[in-house]
Formats: sequence, structure tokens, C-alpha cells
Amino acid sequence: MNETPRGIVHYVLYNKECRPFLITKAWPTYTVNEVVRVNGTLFIDGSNDYTSIPQFTPPQGVQRQQSDGTFYNDPAPTILTLWKTSVKFSGNNESDTWHYPEQA
Repeated sequence: MNETPRGIVHYVLYNKECRPFLITKAWPTYTVNEVVRVNGTLFIDGSNDYTSIPQFTPPQGVQRQQSDGTFYNDPAPTILTLWKTSVKFSGNNESDTWHYPEQA
């Protein structure tokens, strides 16, 4: 890979599905075993993707007290974007990697 990666690419989840990944920083000289690493923003499809994202702990709801003294559960917000760092390139559809979108 001789060019600096940029733009929207695909990120591979643990379940081998791909999601859009916007590269925000790439280090052509920062390689691990000759693999370029990038930082970027991962766009997910909803909370159903949480279990397929490496090293991600989903947000938890909290219990809140109302003015009358009773409690209620306030659900956690659904997170639809995540910051991922040092994601490596792979053309083999490996989990926790990025690749260019397939041509239509």
C-alpha cells in the first residue's frame, strides 16, 4: 500500500459484517509488520452492533430519583459513532480491520 489512505472505507466487525469507517488520520510511516494503521470514526447500525465491536463496552442506563421520591430507570443513549484508533488494513475481511469498499 503506497498511497495514504483517506475517505470512507469499510470496517469489519467480529461477525464479519462491514460498517462505514471515516479515516481521520493515517500514518504512512507508522507500520506494524508493514501494515498501515489509521484512526477514524466508525458508524454503526444501532445497538445490535455493540456485541460485534472489538473492545467496546456499551453504555449503561442509570436509576434516577423523581421529585416524589420514587425511582425510575433512565435508559442509556444509543451510540451510533465510535472513535477507533490504530486500526490496521486487511484485504482478507479480518475482524477489527479496514479495507476499501468492493467495486459494484
